[in-house]
Amino acid sequence: MKQEQQVRRIIIIDWSMIGDLVMLSPAVDCIAENYPDAMISILGAPASISVYKHHPRVSELLPYDRSKGDWDIGNFRAAARQLAERSFDLGFIFHNSLGSALMAKLGKVKRRVGYCHEMRDALLTDRLHVSDIPQHLIETKLDLLRQFGLEPKSTSEVVHIDQGRAKRWLREKLGPNLGRSRPIVGISLGATRNYKMWTGQGMEALINKFPVNSVDLVFLGAPHERVLFEGVYSYNNTVVDLVGETTIEELTWVLDKLDLYIGPDSGPMHLATARQTPVVALFGATNPSVCGPYCYEKARIIRSEKICSECDKTQGKNINACLHTIDAAEVYDAAVELLGKYAAHWKD
Repeated sequence: MKQEQQVRRIIIIDWSMIGDLVMLSPAVDCIAENYPDAMISILGAPASISVYKHHPRVSELLPYDRSKGDWDIGNFRAAARQLAERSFDLGFIFHNSLGSALMAKLGKVKRRVGYCHEMRDALLTDRLHVSDIPQHLIETKLDLLRQFGLEPKSTSEVVHIDQGRAKRWLREKLGPNLGRSRPIVGISLGATRNYKMWTGQGMEALINKFPVNSVDLVFLGAPHERVLFEGVYSYNNTVVDLVGETTIEELTWVLDKLDLYIGPDSGPMHLATARQTPVVALFGATNPSVCGPYCYEKARIIRSEKICSECDKTQGKNINACLHTIDAAEVYDAAVELLGKYAAHWKD
């Protein structure tokens, strides 16, 4: 259409966490396919938007630091100025906050597309309606584009990496022999909420179910998650501890190399899915039909239906299930199934 041909610069705004930005990838690909000549920029949290560092159609990443809270007026105004300086023709606002729509308006984005609600309707030029039917977040993001007139070709999460740098870094960090004769299994415990985390006790029970010399283990997590791994030890297999030792990009390289990833509802789970790594995904209060691996045959989802006494004490008014009650034996059975199906070196 003539109107689409006039679009030269597109801004995608999503302030969400890493997992949400990975789930945004089918929408980013859809926009890129429909506007092949446009320059595409993404604005969001620095760590989250880093997953698009090597996307072949994303020209620019605009970090918006919200670490000081949503009322950090200085950072907000600076981000709006960046938008105004670039004269965007079209903006897709996937973050459903008042602030994200206001930023696009103050940033002089000519056409502003987003889901409406009364607090921000006046800030949008294209006010679209979120579905009343519960659906996965990937579909919620894609529905915004469908209502705008774009038809997605895929719902798969995808993250691109620099293969050359990844190979060199992995050889240095993991050594040349890790995974050569047995599968590499990566495990993390952390998440954004306590009730979304698995316990060190559960993890230790799991890893010591693997027979002697049957797998190579890699521990993964952010620096503040180090405490979760205290006292966790494998009696049977080699462990490489990378907790707190990787950037988001380096974490993606590790996840790409794994034969299996085990972890809770978190960014690493979506990064592993996006790199086509088999995943055992652990869920409690959060709903995997909304935010779990989507249409992904290499995933096995284990969901707790119970709540532990500690979470009942601290979170009981808000949740009725937590990962702390997940049985290590159930996780092991799912891991063995996926290793038997997808890992070349697995010997049951």
